[in-house]
Amino acid sequence: MTNCIYNISMKTLLGVKHGTIELFNRDGVITGFLNILGKHNAFKGTLDKSGVCKFSGNFVTLVQTIPYEATGYADDKRIELDLIGKRYKFHLTGTV
Repeated sequence: MTNCIYNISMKTLLGVKHGTIELFNRDGVITGFLNILGKHNAFKGTLDKSGVCKFSGNFVTLVQTIPYEATGYADDKRIELDLIGKRYKFHLTGTV
């Protein structure tokens, strides 16, 4: 997989929120940005050849910053992740 920009939907406590994920892949090491709730949040992690994706970062809401670990699947067409924080779990899906 090469670099992708996904249009995403994330289920939150306040309903579904929309945004993008910019994902840059260099030999299985990924970096990128989770763009949601009007914020541009950096992350870094790994993506294996079968599409298993793991990364961590923080995203900012109106009232707090939430550190998370993301696990799921990404390829050059779609992405599906669970973002798990200390007190929260968010499900995110998207397409290129």
